[in-house]
This record gives sequence, C-alpha cells and structure tokens, in this order.
Amino acid sequence: MIFGHKSAADDATSTSESGKQNKKRRQHKSFILYLRDLSIVTLGIVITIVCNDIISHSANQKKLKSALKLVSNELLMNKTEIEGILIRYRAERYFGQYINKYKYNMADANKDTLYKYQSVLFQVDSPNYYNDGLEMLKASDLLADMSNKNTIMQLFKSYRSIQYAHSTYSFYIENKNKIFDRLSDKIVTIQKKYPINSNDNVYNMYVDFIKIDDFYNLYMLPVNSIGDHNFVTTIKLIDKTVASINKFIQ
Repeated sequence: MIFGHKSAADDATSTSESGKQNKKRRQHKSFILYLRDLSIVTLGIVITIVCNDIISHSANQKKLKSALKLVSNELLMNKTEIEGILIRYRAERYFGQYINKYKYNMADANKDTLYKYQSVLFQVDSPNYYNDGLEMLKASDLLADMSNKNTIMQLFKSYRSIQYAHSTYSFYIENKNKIFDRLSDKIVTIQKKYPINSNDNVYNMYVDFIKIDDFYNLYMLPVNSIGDHNFVTTIKLIDKTVASINKFIQ
C-alpha cells in the first residue's frame, strides 16, 4: 500500500458508512415528521373535544338558566299561596281572640267588627302547591352543571319548607272540618233566622253562636293552633332562594 492514496476497499467502506448515515438522517427526519403530524392530529382532536365540551357546557348552561327561571317563577307562585294562607289564618286568629274577649258580654262587642269578620271562621280552602318546575329540573340532570351548590341546597330547602307549611295548614283545616261536622246543622239553623246580611243581624247571629258549646272550639282553634311562624319563615326562605337564583341566571 502506498501512503496518501485510498484503495478501492477504503472508498467502498467510506461510501457504505456515508450511505448508512444518510439513511439514519432520513429515518430520523421521517420520525420527526411523523411526530409533528401526530402532534397536529392529536392537537386537533383535543381542540375539537374542548370546543365540543365548551359548546355543550354553554348549551347546558342556557338550558339550566331557563329551567331555573321557571323554578323561580314557581317559587313565587308558592309564595303567593303561603301569603294567602297567612292572611286568612291571622284574620281567623284575630277574630277568635275578639270573640273570646266578648263571649260573656257581647253587648260590648263592636258590630262593625263582627260584620267585617263574620265569615272568616267558616272559610275552608285548599291552597295550591306547585312543584312541576322542580320535578322537571330534577329529571333533566341539569343541576350537575350548576356551580353554586349552596343555591341548590337552598332550593330544595325552600320546597321542603313549602310542603311543611301546606301540611301544617292542612292539619288545621282537617281539625276545623271535624268541628264543622258537629256544628253544621246548628249553624245553618241560626243563619236562617237572620237571612238579611246587616250589622244587627250578624250581631244577633253571633250572640246565638256563642250559646253553642262546641262553637268555642271553632273560634279558639286558630288561637290555640298552628301559629304563623312556619309561614313567615317559608316566605323569607323563598325570597332568599329566588334572589340567589336570579343572581345566578343574570
């Protein structure tokens, strides 16, 4: 071998090594391109999923707010019913206390007051309880998208309070009906004696009513019965819940 000159074998070896290096570079470049393409595809999928989630969440939020608006209106309807109960009950309680005050001396009772409140002891009603909106909301699973869990708890607490107020009043009306069953014939007989609705006739009618032993149980029922705490508490709770819902849906 002559130094300074490459043999054919050396050239072949050099060419082979160069080919291998070029092949490795091409493979490395291909792998990088593959990773780039894969990253682009993966990123596209992630963006699509995120966008779909955002769109889905936004749609659910709109549905949730719409459902909560319905529930808010339903709560206000229940509030109106509870306020009606409270007004009637307070009138009955006031008149019961008034009759009890003058039961032994009806001559001192004010005829105008008797005339004004003459029918309150005889009213029997069944207030409405509304919960369709709540049931629809529960069935929709939209509450899972509501971030304010305190409002959800407050919402269910309000409906429980409304139910309890209605059950309390229903029990009161049930007891009143039992007294009516015992008094109805006597009351009707006395009312027929005074067919004209005037101050004097109403006064005389109540003078006769007082003489019925069981009439005491009727006018004292609202005095000794349920009280108005449950109704007042329920009304305040409804107002608080509606305010919380309205703040969320704005």
